[in-house]
Amino acid sequence: MTRHPRADGIYIQGNAWRVLHMIDRGGSDLGVPVVHAKCVLIWRIQKIFGMRRPKGNFGQLIRQLP
Repeated sequence: MTRHPRADGIYIQGNAWRVLHMIDRGGSDLGVPVVHAKCVLIWRIQKIFGMRRPKGNFGQLIRQLP
């Protein structure tokens, strides 16, 4: 974050990466939200089907579903 101090967050692309367990910690360590492609997909599927099943430890996006 020192190279980009105005960044609003970090997006991790690539569904093959197994980083879901690190997203919450990364966000708190870096001070900005960290979003992974799988979390975006989970959020989108739940939105399409009108579901709301928040889950902790997978970052702010999944923990605070709309």
